Amino acid sequence: MRKLFRYTGITALMAMVLCGLCSMAWAEYEVTNITTSVPTGLAPQQGPAEDLEVSWDEVSIPAGTGTLLGYVYIWNNSSSPLDDTQLNQGTNEGTVGPGLNPPFLTKPKGDFSGDDFDDVWYLHIKTDYFSFTEGPKLSTDVVVGPFNFDNVAPTGTVALDTTVPGQTATSSSVNPVTLSLSATGDTDVVYLGNSSTFALATEYDFANTLTFDVGDETGTKIIYAWFEDQAGNVSAPVTLTFDLIAGKTMSPAGAVTIEVGATQTFTILGAEDGETFTWAIIEPNPADVASFIGESSGVTTVQVSGDKEGTFKVQATSSLPGADVYTSGTITVQQTTLSKVFDLITTATTNTNTIGFIFENTGMTTAHELGTAVGNCTQVAKWNAATQSYLSHRMQFPTLNNFTLNVGEAYFVTITEAHQFTLTGKAPASHSQSLVTTATTNTNAIGVPYSKRSIATAHELGTDIGNCSQVSKWNAPTQSYLSHRMQFPTLNNFAVEWGQGYFITVTQAVDWPW
Repeated sequence: MRKLFRYTGITALMAMVLCGLCSMAWAEYEVTNITTSVPTGLAPQQGPAEDLEVSWDEVSIPAGTGTLLGYVYIWNNSSSPLDDTQLNQGTNEGTVGPGLNPPFLTKPKGDFSGDDFDDVWYLHIKTDYFSFTEGPKLSTDVVVGPFNFDNVAPTGTVALDTTVPGQTATSSSVNPVTLSLSATGDTDVVYLGNSSTFALATEYDFANTLTFDVGDETGTKIIYAWFEDQAGNVSAPVTLTFDLIAGKTMSPAGAVTIEVGATQTFTILGAEDGETFTWAIIEPNPADVASFIGESSGVTTVQVSGDKEGTFKVQATSSLPGADVYTSGTITVQQTTLSKVFDLITTATTNTNTIGFIFENTGMTTAHELGTAVGNCTQVAKWNAATQSYLSHRMQFPTLNNFTLNVGEAYFVTITEAHQFTLTGKAPASHSQSLVTTATTNTNAIGVPYSKRSIATAHELGTDIGNCSQVSKWNAPTQSYLSHRMQFPTLNNFAVEWGQGYFITVTQAVDWPW
C-alpha cells in the first residue's frame, strides 16, 4: 500500500516582505530558524497524529533599544504576507509571550480533521516589540508553510466499458473485462479484487481504463474497488456486479477509420478450443479498397491493409458445425497524409510554374522555405488579393519579402532547370478559403484541394466556388495566362487538376468550403 514517507526533517517556506512602516534597521527582529513538527510542502500528507507545533528562535532586542513584548500570529489559506492592518496586536488569532525560549505555538490536530488535498494552510508570525525611539512596533510577516493535510478518502466509480465489443453495462462475454473508472482528482492508486477482502486485492496505478480477470467460470461476478489518494487515505469499497456469459464477438465490432496504407487487426474473442474461421472482405467500395496481409483462413485473427480510400466490412465464418458468421462494422479507409507531384518546367523565355499550397504540416511556413524545398529556385511569388498585385521573394535575399505561406493559396516558383517537386502534408480536417473583392479588381489565387479532386474543368471549378465571373490559369508551357469566362461555358474551358493553382475572379466575397 502506498503511503507518503513520514519525515522527521523539517522544512519551512518563509515569505518575508518589509512593510512600508518598518525600517531596514528592524528587519532582524523577524522570527528565524523556524521548526515544524510535520513537513511543509504542497504534496498532500495525512493529518498530524499530535497537535501541530511550530517553534522558532527567541528574538533578541539589544539592551537600551527596546523591549520584546511577544509574538502575534494568524493561520489562513494564503501565502501572501500580511500588512499591519491584517495582523497586529489587536487583530490576530493568538499571541505567544516573551518568556518562552524557544517560543512556540500549537494548532490542535482536530482543526485538520476535515481537510482534503486542496485545503492548504499557512502560518503568519510577527514579532511584537516596543522601540524606545518609535514606540510599539511589529516586524514584517514571516509566512510558514504550506501545510497540506489530507484526511478525506477519495471517491470513485467502476463500470464495464461498453465501448468494448462483448460488454454491456451488466454483462460481458469477454474476460479479462475492460473497466471504466472515475475518481476524485487526488486519486493515486486503485485496488481491484474479486472479494471484499482488501488484503487480496491487486494494486494498480489509477487509470480511467483498466483490464481485470474475473476468473474462468461464467455467472454473476462482483468486482470490488478501493481508491487511495496521495496521502494514503483509502476509500470504502465500491462494487460492480455483472454477468460473465459465454459468447463470441469480433473485435473491433463497431465502425473503424484507418489511413491508406495502414493495417487493422481483427480477431474473434471467446473462440472455442480448436475453432478457427474463414475470413472475407465484404461490401468493398471500391473493389480493391482493402486486402488481407497473411493468412485469412483457418485462423482466429487476421490483419487487413487499407489500400485505397473507400469502405468495407470484414466477415468471419466459424469452422464449427452451424458455421456461425460474425461481421464487423463499416471500415472507412481515408487519406489524410497526401503527396502531390508537380512537374516544374523551363522554357525558352521565362521559367515560372504554379504550386497550390493545399496541405497542412508540410514543414514549410515561409516563401524561402518553399523555394529551398523546391530546389533550383530563384524566386517565389504570390498574388496579393488585398492589393491585387504580385509580391516576390528573391532567393538570394533570404529575408527580403519572405512572406508567410497560407494553406489554400497558390504560389509561383521560378526555377533554373526542369525537375519534379513533391509536396507532402495532411489534408486539413476542415478549411474554408476566403476570396475577396477590392475597389479595383477581384482576383484571388487559390489551390484546388484533394477533397475537390472530382472537379475536372474550369467551369466546374467556378460553379463550385460560386459568385465567379472568371477562372484563369498560368500556362507554364507558354508562360502566359489562359482565361475561361463563366458566361461562355465551353470557351477555353480548360482541364483542372487538384493541387494546381488557379486565379478566381469573384463578383462578391466568397468563403469556399473544402
